[in-house]
Amino acid sequence: MGEQSVSKDAGGYISPYFKTIWQDDGPVPDTDNSRTLILQSYIQTPWLDTYFVYTSALGTHTFFTTFLPALFFFGYDEVGRGYVFFFLPFFFLIYAMYVVLRL
Repeated sequence: MGEQSVSKDAGGYISPYFKTIWQDDGPVPDTDNSRTLILQSYIQTPWLDTYFVYTSALGTHTFFTTFLPALFFFGYDEVGRGYVFFFLPFFFLIYAMYVVLRL
């Protein structure tokens, strides 16, 4: 049996099937990138950049395992419950969509 020739990649080997898919003969259209840049030039501001940097942690497991219990521990029960009751419907909705779309 003869061995198939495969090209090496940093992660190992690429099968000939994927190698043919990944080969690109023509230029990639840059319309999406230019539209994104135009949109960002109108919307992006230093204030919004700072806002998204600091609020991006609110939906992570780190927030729910450290900050949220700390609210209850330091006596801010109403604020903690507010966070829980605000985010809880979204979790149920996302889980329901996951179950329905997985079928």
